[in-house]
Amino acid sequence: MISLSDVFGKYFSFKKKSGQQISILRDEGYIPRYGNELLCARYYNEDETQYADIYVPLKGPIGLWLSGGADSALLAFLLAKTIKDYGLNLKILPMSFKRDDKPWNLWTAAHVIERIESILNLQKGEIFLNHNFCDFGDHRQKLTHTNKIKNHITLLKDNRLVTIVYNGLTHNPDPLPPELQDERETIRDVSPQEYLNQNLSKHDLEERIISKPFLFLDKSFVANLYKKHDLLESLLPYTRSCEGFAQNTKFFKQTCKKCWWCKERNWAFSKYVDDPYKHIPASEKMKKSCVAV
Repeated sequence: MISLSDVFGKYFSFKKKSGQQISILRDEGYIPRYGNELLCARYYNEDETQYADIYVPLKGPIGLWLSGGADSALLAFLLAKTIKDYGLNLKILPMSFKRDDKPWNLWTAAHVIERIESILNLQKGEIFLNHNFCDFGDHRQKLTHTNKIKNHITLLKDNRLVTIVYNGLTHNPDPLPPELQDERETIRDVSPQEYLNQNLSKHDLEERIISKPFLFLDKSFVANLYKKHDLLESLLPYTRSCEGFAQNTKFFKQTCKKCWWCKERNWAFSKYVDDPYKHIPASEKMKKSCVAV
């Protein structure tokens, strides 16, 4: 098992400070927006065979892509928990996609934030700022989703609204079970060495490694942390992994149980919960408030 810390340590020098706070040592004198000082919180699975290192900068606000799925919801929980546990003066800007064909991202992400604030006993606005969204509009438009995301992040950074943007992207299971062979995103098959072989500058590589703590961990790790932190009933049902369209989900009131993302959720969580597809739809009040964002 390779961790992000293993990769991080090979390419960047850092020194320990005051417990788990680290300072990155850079030869070039370059200081990114999030600064040199970060706090590292390590989260193990139950049998301590795997872990995720959550690097949190001391300069914010920090952005977080929050789809409302199980992976990004867990990352939101861990970031908020780290900020609270270590008493950091840091805010999280939740960021979601606004898609004409799949409008549930904003509804579910807002639901997830409410649940995390309740679980961690946070006041509204104490850690999570007002929701920000990237409007994807009609999927037939020429500008790709990837380019829209890049442009949106650049806009936020240039206006100093965020210093770094986190992403809950996980690795595909290895080996892949038969039901997950087809229709998977092959970019999530990339090994650590293949990732490092990409033509990235040290600075880009550093930011990607910090901002994607689950990059080389699959959803079974995510599921185990849900169990370890007692989130299987308090948070998981409020997340939505399904990518099914309106006609297959009764306008997103249920999950389709057929798309790749539903199958991956079932593969990871079925060992812990009776119904991995269980989903509590957002209220009408939630939908209206999200539309008004």
